[in-house]
Amino acid sequence: MLYQAYEVLRSMAAPYRACALWGKDVFRHNMNPVKESMTMSSLAALCDLFEATTRRYDKPAWNLKNTEIADGEFARVVVKNKRTKPFCDLLHFKRNHNLLKNRKDPKVLILAPMAGHHATLLRGTVEALIPDHDVYITDWRDARIVPLM
Repeated sequence: MLYQAYEVLRSMAAPYRACALWGKDVFRHNMNPVKESMTMSSLAALCDLFEATTRRYDKPAWNLKNTEIADGEFARVVVKNKRTKPFCDLLHFKRNHNLLKNRKDPKVLILAPMAGHHATLLRGTVEALIPDHDVYITDWRDARIVPLM
């Protein structure tokens, strides 16, 4: 019910979002003689803010290619999907290097918040843990595509 209401509100805001995109360009256009005024700058900023808050953002890439595991030794990092469920994927950050074969690094499970954000927002945390830990993270699906049953 909550997600249907969200989609209805998003659909209702679509024309206003289109107007905000248009207004942002008009208020900042080079042919606008008063584009430098406080009013035009404020209106352009308002349109920009409305457009940015109503935009649906794609999931960014992890961009974790390698990590330093010892002095000057780097391991290649590969993101592997260990388990798939209708509501979540369990991702494992596999480190590939000969030095890691005998190491018993502690396993860490990061539970990403389900606040409508992507797990990639925790990229810095994952990046800091990878050198000395075997890292897993939950990657929640968008609730609007999860089946009810």
